[in-house]
Amino acid sequence: MVARLTRTVIEGAHREGNCVIVGRGAQCVLHGKSDVFHVFAYAPWADRVCRVRNRVPAGADVARWIQENDAQRVEYVRRHFESNRLDPHLYDLMVNTRCGCRAAARLIIAAMESAHACEETGPVT
Repeated sequence: MVARLTRTVIEGAHREGNCVIVGRGAQCVLHGKSDVFHVFAYAPWADRVCRVRNRVPAGADVARWIQENDAQRVEYVRRHFESNRLDPHLYDLMVNTRCGCRAAARLIIAAMESAHACEETGPVT
């Protein structure tokens, strides 16, 4: 039931346009839509641990928390969309955020603009 509601919300946001949808299987719900740009952002383990350490209670097992959340995300997409969320074919771009969020955002925007230009002019040969 929650997955069905999530799909409805994602599809509604897509119809409204000009939005960023983070997670929840959106790469599967909107797969194949020509007006969507799918990005998988990832970070080195040490960066993830540092980022999560600031969000969980003191003394929490950060590594275990990250691993459990990663496993839950993989399982959610597998169960509801019969896909592997780590499959690079679900994304237009996979970007490492080790250079920082602002630099990664600039890279994503440049890639989106390049993909849009390619759609208008055709691929470079």
